[in-house]
Amino acid sequence: MDEFVLALGGRGATDRWVAQQRAWVHELLAFAQGPVWAVTPADVDGWLAAARARGARTQTRAQMAHTVARFYGFLQVRHAHDVEEITGRPLVQPVDEFNQPRLLARVHVRVPPSAGEVEALFTGWRSGLPGLRGTAFLTGARDYVAASLWRRVGLRINETVRLQVGDWYPQAGPCGVLHVR
Repeated sequence: MDEFVLALGGRGATDRWVAQQRAWVHELLAFAQGPVWAVTPADVDGWLAAARARGARTQTRAQMAHTVARFYGFLQVRHAHDVEEITGRPLVQPVDEFNQPRLLARVHVRVPPSAGEVEALFTGWRSGLPGLRGTAFLTGARDYVAASLWRRVGLRINETVRLQVGDWYPQAGPCGVLHVR
């Protein structure tokens, strides 16, 4: 729990928010009456149902479930091997697609593409540009340059929209200088 709290604090979370996250995890563990590795989806079902019976709003229950999912995600990334080695039981994520509140169900984990996948995308895109004609080429080239700037320089979309042709100074330095607004 202490490592989880430190990680939240490291992300810039407020003390009040971290305290609430910690309280919900402790509340679940007290409800389940067992160690972290013994909590099951049925325990989360009962805990969230009890919270509903106490009058907890839908959004609050979604935050509770999200906190538990985040905590177990943290444990799986950092300590799953140790837990299984010590207890002989795999660490299971107790918040699943069946017991998560509707608000949490809309949140999807997005796994970023690998460097190879990104390179394959841009290589294919670049090789397809010469086959385009007229405005299709201009549109494709514009989109390719914009996406390349996002990838290579880290520009935001709004910054890219404000760029003008005269904002690039190729003579300044080995790669030139781009004036970003």
